Amino acid sequence: MSDRDLLNQQLNQKWKQLQRETNSIGQAHYNLDHSFEVKISFKLDKSVSIGAFIPNKENPNEYKAHPQTLRALKKDLFVADNKCELFSKIIRCHSCNTEIDTQFWIHCPFCETSFNS
Repeated sequence: MSDRDLLNQQLNQKWKQLQRETNSIGQAHYNLDHSFEVKISFKLDKSVSIGAFIPNKENPNEYKAHPQTLRALKKDLFVADNKCELFSKIIRCHSCNTEIDTQFWIHCPFCETSFNS
């Protein structure tokens, strides 16, 4: 199975999980009929700390980031709520010992170590 197929399978599983979520009175927790897509862009800037994003004051959908950070960032992010808790999976990088939420990264943004190593 290709990486793309695996990613699609994981996203489909999470989408089904979202559809099943209910609130305290048994109603759907997320209004999936009113979803929207947000596109942002990044400018490479080696002066930005690794793992950080600096917003552009003139363009709210643009951020500056270190090239190493952008290499590690997943290209398609799926966010269900403002807290980003549903898909959260916190691990500790075995190389640099940093806590990382793998829902956002394909490898450690700080030391570039693979999560599978």
